[in-house]
Amino acid sequence: MNNLGFALGKIKVKISFWFLFVICAVSLISENFNSVLIAVIIHELSHVATLYFMGGKIEEINLRLTDINISTNVLKLPVLKAVSVILAGPMANLLLGIMFKNYNKEFSFVNFSLGLFQILPVFSSDLDNLLKVLFKGKFFKLFKVIYFIFALLIFFLGINLIIVSKYNFTLLVMGIFLIIKTLL
Repeated sequence: MNNLGFALGKIKVKISFWFLFVICAVSLISENFNSVLIAVIIHELSHVATLYFMGGKIEEINLRLTDINISTNVLKLPVLKAVSVILAGPMANLLLGIMFKNYNKEFSFVNFSLGLFQILPVFSSDLDNLLKVLFKGKFFKLFKVIYFIFALLIFFLGINLIIVSKYNFTLLVMGIFLIIKTLL
């Protein structure tokens, strides 16, 4: 299926049909969809604002079924600036988690979860991007093994969560997704 494509100034934006389909479907069945959506938007905007502050630029935004990919020139920035851009998203979520702890527990939990997930050693996380910047592609095989171990851990935690809750399969699906992504 084709992507919806348009431009925001010089930035190309592509949105896949499946991304829109999943967003619509999840919004109909999820109780905390708004909190998740706001947390993800704040996470990504933190990356973008820091990128511009550090002198970088966005080349393309791609909203796909499996991820949100913002193509930037972050790898061309000095290492300290690149690290700041990469860590901006998780730090924003962790700070919001702290700030809303006593006011909105659901929003606080969602932000803590997103911030912590992004600093786990798994593919497509912000930590993955940070390791790419710091090690410039070295130790790829070692990181792949570590990512696989963490994907298995998330998978088994998901099985445990299903046994305990009898209905929450989120971690199990995430674990399966991460295992497949690691093996590809």
